Amino acid sequence: MHTLRIIYDGWPLVRRPLGPAALHLLALLAYLPSEVEPVIALPAPPPGWLKNIPTKVHSTPDTDIAHLEWEQRRLPQLARALDASLLHLTTPAAPLFGQPVSVISPGSFNELHQRGEHPVLKEPKPLSVRLRESLARGGLSRVRGIFWPAGLPPPDLPAPIFFLPQVVHPSFTPTPEPGGEIGDNNSPSAMGSLHRVDLPETYVLYHGPTSAFWLEHTLQAWSWVASSIGEYYPMLLLGLDRQARRTLTGLEAKFNVSGSVRALPSLSPDDIPALYRGCSALFHPTPLSPWGGPVNSALACGKPVIAAESTLADALVGSAAYLAPLDDARALGAALITVLVEEEVAEKLSLAAQKQAAGWHSSTFGQELLAAYHEILSAS
Repeated sequence: MHTLRIIYDGWPLVRRPLGPAALHLLALLAYLPSEVEPVIALPAPPPGWLKNIPTKVHSTPDTDIAHLEWEQRRLPQLARALDASLLHLTTPAAPLFGQPVSVISPGSFNELHQRGEHPVLKEPKPLSVRLRESLARGGLSRVRGIFWPAGLPPPDLPAPIFFLPQVVHPSFTPTPEPGGEIGDNNSPSAMGSLHRVDLPETYVLYHGPTSAFWLEHTLQAWSWVASSIGEYYPMLLLGLDRQARRTLTGLEAKFNVSGSVRALPSLSPDDIPALYRGCSALFHPTPLSPWGGPVNSALACGKPVIAAESTLADALVGSAAYLAPLDDARALGAALITVLVEEEVAEKLSLAAQKQAAGWHSSTFGQELLAAYHEILSAS
């Protein structure tokens, strides 16, 4: 049987393991057919939770300029050295120079295709970030395919679009109980190391962008919730690094929400499904990610979702989420309060979420991905 050796960019697995690019890559790898021989290119030794997948490590610092060099030089070099048929990335940046055939399935909160829906950021970006984004746009003109979730509006990007079934990692698969209802499956064995985290009995989960801009946006919306029900439904924030934690501390004081928000400790991707299953709702008042995003994961777990309106959100969630305008903090907060205090609304959203995500655990994804790989290579 002929196999395709494919290099997957593993930078997100090491540097941003709880971000959508990493979670999408893990889902993708879980559904790979046997005809694909994966090799994960990593900038540091693999974390302990990344098992049973061949890796190739090239030590690279965690800086913006090093990330730029990784994408533009190291990945093409590794692809050639390993005689790979193709390079697959899950961030919207492809090598501008070099020979490997490259494809992208974008898992990120700030995709280039969404720039028309973003408010202008308040703080200027560093030169290294602007340079990386500029080269990324050039690389997109050379990429041989963008893999995009079927049913979502196509992105405005200069590359062929291949539509694939939406997918989440099988660990997010709901567990049916004897009566046919969906169980939380939060036993200690199912929760992994999460059982060592002191979780409140009820909580709202935030697992979105962690820049200062989006954290301020989120806490502004949360400030409309905190005084009324924050004591009973605190908001837990997942995936914050050291800088984001410092930012959060300042914002807690600014919006007077101390005591109702909490940054979770560092966790592994293995812990995330149980955290989702245990939440009362997901609050996502920020841009969505096409692949691997929190809204996808919450819907797969049958959880109520409160999210910001956008063309992407409308197509992704259907009637399975409570949407409010991105720029209306009060409306976003009111939507969250409604879901938390009106049990009928929460139950309706939960049932709609299960229906919306019912087909997101299919092995069809792997077969259609393989077909797309072959089509791209045959045209190269």
